Amino acid sequence: MKTITGTFTLSEGEPSAGDLLTLELSHAATEIATGAKVEGFEIEIALDESGAIPPNTEIPANDELTAGTYYAVTLKTLHGIHYYEYYNRTLKIVGDSPINLNALIPLGPDELQQLQNAASPCYNPPKPEPKLARQMPSPRKLGINTRGFFAGVINCPPTVGDCTPSHDSTFPAFTFTLPIKAVVSCISVIVVVPHAGRHVVVALYDANGDKACTASILADRAGVCTGAIERTMTLHPGEYTIVWSTGTVKVQGLGNDYREQLQLMNGGDGGVVAGIVNGGRGVGTLPDKLGEIIPTTSCLPILAYFKA
Repeated sequence: MKTITGTFTLSEGEPSAGDLLTLELSHAATEIATGAKVEGFEIEIALDESGAIPPNTEIPANDELTAGTYYAVTLKTLHGIHYYEYYNRTLKIVGDSPINLNALIPLGPDELQQLQNAASPCYNPPKPEPKLARQMPSPRKLGINTRGFFAGVINCPPTVGDCTPSHDSTFPAFTFTLPIKAVVSCISVIVVVPHAGRHVVVALYDANGDKACTASILADRAGVCTGAIERTMTLHPGEYTIVWSTGTVKVQGLGNDYREQLQLMNGGDGGVVAGIVNGGRGVGTLPDKLGEIIPTTSCLPILAYFKA
């Protein structure tokens, strides 16, 4: 048994003094601790002058009973000689004693249906769909990388920092050389600050500016998040440019102290390595054709790992 508390008011804000609070257990159950049968439990509580449940009022809480139970909680006020119901809630009363009923969230339709299903003797819970094991890449072939690479660096970066966010019409870009043929089917990033329903989009463009591969990565949780490339493909050695769109999602990037490095890469009369490209169609939609890279040293490259 656990103690319950709570204070109730009328719609005008007046205390529900003397009103009748009824708690009815949904169905017969068994006490977990004693094995005793609890059947047809219902309690009527007269609220005190402040509209509060009297001290030391106890009930068998739902977490003390076998699974599937809940309480129908109603409150009635006396008008003349008749009681009129003006409060009706379905609650799962659980937690440490004393339990404040005002702090409990009423069960929604889906939660209530699940509890009712669990209480039915004929209910067979659906079996979870088997999780398909991710297919391992084919046996390693000489000269082909199937285990993956960090875009932009040959080895794992020694440090990481917050990646530069993308804007509505421009996207960060970073050019690098892939030294060996690689087979890829997915891209992984590390999400620092997730955003429900948002995606991080990463793409590689070849030396001709054509999109070689892309993945949309759901970023609704922190940590490693992975997105599938539209098809498994082989990247041949050569020059590639990684372009990304993060929007409001914060992800990790390559290195911390990077401005001098990017300035050095963009220096001289050669091509631009790090900068931004125009997109023009909003966050999350990378261009099909890579345009001119506008040099900047404020774009920390994204930490992205490509693998088969």
